[in-house]
Amino acid sequence: MTKPHRGTKYYSEVATLLRDAEPRWAEIEGQSDPRKRQENERARDLAIDDLVLMYRDAVKLRALEWLDPRITFFCERLKDRNGGRLPTPKGGRPRNLHRRLLIEMAVIEAIEAEAGKRGAVERAMRRAAERFGIKYRRVREIHYDPDPDWKRLVRLSGALRA
Repeated sequence: MTKPHRGTKYYSEVATLLRDAEPRWAEIEGQSDPRKRQENERARDLAIDDLVLMYRDAVKLRALEWLDPRITFFCERLKDRNGGRLPTPKGGRPRNLHRRLLIEMAVIEAIEAEAGKRGAVERAMRRAAERFGIKYRRVREIHYDPDPDWKRLVRLSGALRA
């Protein structure tokens, strides 16, 4: 594929986008490897974003009849499931799990080093923010992330470290 011009968005083939947008159960929930599961979830979200963007552009240009009917049917089903509205785009940068895990492990090590001193958690998070060159608020989000998969990954890394 050639390099896109500025402002030009190249989409994948429609069949590929539709396949990625509706994964089978085994590709996400049935996947035992957390990294592959996350990659499949990300591919699903990006495919849905692309399909919805194509649909919105066609509606805006009043050219819905020129759009592939499979995209129209897919987006209409999405609207039905979502109370008559299309979902908002997920987009964004992929999560950098390795770096997040390094930051979290640095915080945990600093907390263990201070072993029960008052304000140890906050000091540990501030030190990690300085060490990695990020804001304190971001370190706090990483440390208190409620995602069960994240908590499991942190516990597993802590067990392997010990």
